[in-house]
Amino acid sequence: MSTQLHPRIEALAQDQAFINWVKSGADHAQVNQFLKDGVDLNDIQEAVRLVEILIEPVNKPSTQFDSAQLLGKINNSIGKMDTPQKSNRTRIIRLTSIAVAAVLTVFVIMRLPDANASINTQMAEQLNVDLPDGSNMILNAVTETEFSKKSFNKERVVNLKGEAFFKVEKGSTFQVNTPLGSVEVLGTSFNVFARDDKFEVSCATGKVKVSTRDGSSFVVLEAGQECVLEEGRITRVNHLFEDQDWIDGVFHYKEVNVGYVVEEIERQFDVDIEISDGLDTISYTGYFEKTSLDTALESVLWPLRLDYDLQTNGTYRIFGKQAN
Repeated sequence: MSTQLHPRIEALAQDQAFINWVKSGADHAQVNQFLKDGVDLNDIQEAVRLVEILIEPVNKPSTQFDSAQLLGKINNSIGKMDTPQKSNRTRIIRLTSIAVAAVLTVFVIMRLPDANASINTQMAEQLNVDLPDGSNMILNAVTETEFSKKSFNKERVVNLKGEAFFKVEKGSTFQVNTPLGSVEVLGTSFNVFARDDKFEVSCATGKVKVSTRDGSSFVVLEAGQECVLEEGRITRVNHLFEDQDWIDGVFHYKEVNVGYVVEEIERQFDVDIEISDGLDTISYTGYFEKTSLDTALESVLWPLRLDYDLQTNGTYRIFGKQAN
């Protein structure tokens, strides 16, 4: 691998959003956005090739890399685009001080036998990920995952912080570890939510074993059942909604603090929202859809007699409506 890489290519290849874009198939809309933001087509192609090398499974030689489909998709997109306008490249590239040596270090680490793969999502982003054993996980916005690429087929373990829906191929035990608890299955589909002090698991098909990190409390869920972590114990609760509806952009809630719902709206629409003192603990039951920010806010706030406005600093503010 040559060390004569242009800093622009290094920056692209190290950008997590760019890496996730390559993994998800390099959609046409994002190519268009890159070009409009002043990124050179050749830089995009070279960065795609570099990322393909970095994420390729360890046991495959580099001669087997096949990024032709991705590069062909990029080239075929050019004829459909308007002439791009130059703009500040820093809008899409988070420039770093890491030199070529750091890129080579990442390359070596990804090639080590026990190297872990980290796949994360940003605000307002969802990502569909195929795991080495053929299982699949769909990551919600602002979610972090990590797993061993080399040994995954022997030890199927995913570390998760955030929310994800898993479809697990039958085989050895499949385990999802979170900071608050873990889930074990053989072959099934289930949803895991693990943010801050909240840990919730719902089983869509098959059976799952859900336990605390120390193993002192656990339950076995069957299809259609759900559990939560309460006061250090795993407890079954009534399963009222399909928790994986978030994949289709629908978010259900029953008797939760509205501040909790607003946090999800922030993640889904990549916005900052402030709530006046005391309003964040108002109980809310209902849902919002990821169609537009205004629609989502109105559907949640209107039943609670709350309103919102947009501040000059770009932050949304939620406040109580004045009584008539």
